[in-house]
Amino acid sequence: MTKRREGSDSALLTALSYTVRERREVLRLSQEEVAHRAKLHRTYISDIERGARNLSLKSLVDLARALELSTSDLIITAEERLPSVRAMEVTSAMARQITVPVVVAQLTESLN
Repeated sequence: MTKRREGSDSALLTALSYTVRERREVLRLSQEEVAHRAKLHRTYISDIERGARNLSLKSLVDLARALELSTSDLIITAEERLPSVRAMEVTSAMARQITVPVVVAQLTESLN
């Protein structure tokens, strides 16, 4: 499971990761092709798409160019995803809060 950054930038990084992957798929490019265009490593592109990288401004500019977007369009598109990403994070957090006690109770019950 990918470790997400905590705090207010977490949702934006997640939204950016979805935006990058979606745009790459629309252009029918592999991660390797995007990496080559952006002069970045393929694993770096993978990390970005998993939300595991906090990009430098230079990498963001190079990535946007590789995806045939302006940097501002890439960021704006990611920001437009924020409400749905935040809703997913809340849903996921609620599921963890509900699931853990239920699993613990089931384990305790099965041991008795």
